[in-house]
Amino acid sequence: QSVVPGQELLVLSTARSIGQSAAARKQIIEALRSELTDLRTQIQSEREAFVLQEKAVREEIVSLRDRLQKLVGQREVLQTGLELAERDLARLTALDATQFVSDADQDRARAATIEFRLRLHDLDLSVDALQSDIRRNRQLLQEIPVRSRARAAELRAESRRLSIAVTENMGWETQRVLAPSAGIVSGLLVREGQTISMSNPLLNIVPEDGEFFAELLIPSRTI
Repeated sequence: QSVVPGQELLVLSTARSIGQSAAARKQIIEALRSELTDLRTQIQSEREAFVLQEKAVREEIVSLRDRLQKLVGQREVLQTGLELAERDLARLTALDATQFVSDADQDRARAATIEFRLRLHDLDLSVDALQSDIRRNRQLLQEIPVRSRARAAELRAESRRLSIAVTENMGWETQRVLAPSAGIVSGLLVREGQTISMSNPLLNIVPEDGEFFAELLIPSRTI
């Protein structure tokens, strides 16, 4: 058969099964589109969640710094009180060596010194805890963008996969194979209903201006 450029030669079905109905394909496409829509909503929601988390961590760091600053101020007051109590205790101890000082006065001075030291100890523990919290939140603040980018890349990859699946399923119908040039079909290499791959030859076309060669076999007895 002679063909001209662009002439339809074959029609290929790209459906995964020949008997698959249009309704079934439509149902699959709708399910994929719904999943893709949900995924896009999830991407936006998680992006907003990361933004809110970053904002919350920054606010927490500010709050911790304010509390730390107050504790530092309180520590300075307690340190001053401890120094005064220690000087008072030292004065009473020195006076007791030269003149009478009641034991009650010395006990009060000693108790005041111990009280200031205990309060300073507790305050130092609180300062250490706040500093630890600040370091932890700063580390978290650095990790949030990294986790956000990694998660966004993961969701985008899934979105691309679904988009490709939708495109592939929408293209299940048929594909037409057209003649690339004028010529003569010399052989059909496939049959109806046969499954083929991308590398399968479908038919042979001899170009219109191609040269033919014939090889004749003549019995020797006829010469």
